[in-house]
Amino acid sequence: MPREGARHRRGRRNKRAEKKIAKHILSKEDIAYLKRNTRYDEDEIKEWYRGFKQDCPDGTLGRDKILDMYGMILPAGNAEVFVEQIFRIFDKDGNGTIDFKEFLMATDMTASGSAEEKLRWAFKMYDKDGSGSIELEEMIGIIETLYEMEGVGKVLLTLYFSTQ
Repeated sequence: MPREGARHRRGRRNKRAEKKIAKHILSKEDIAYLKRNTRYDEDEIKEWYRGFKQDCPDGTLGRDKILDMYGMILPAGNAEVFVEQIFRIFDKDGNGTIDFKEFLMATDMTASGSAEEKLRWAFKMYDKDGSGSIELEEMIGIIETLYEMEGVGKVLLTLYFSTQ
């Protein structure tokens, strides 16, 4: 027969685990928020959530998983630069992971946003200091990033620009 203290400690652990699991349940408030801020209806949101939970059972999408995904898509495997930009823009709470709400907001904006919304997103992506304008340093960074994503190294890029 287990001791009373052992049962009590086990109970506390179970409550912590339940809280952690509850944190990753799609609440009515989450659904209402996503309906207000995306183009998806409740059924679509729930369908996206089922897929997200299947791929990310803990309720978050980590940097490594996104790197793996984009590593298969981008030439020369240089996904890290792009993934950094994704996290800078979409990881709203700055915790190093993308939760379902952040994921669906990003998906909605990139997949079905208007041309103007996509342009605003692209602008934010390159306005790294959030000043509201893209300075020369940031523009050079944009060009470097695009070339890096295509597999052209900074050395070749520097050589190219120094000869122009």
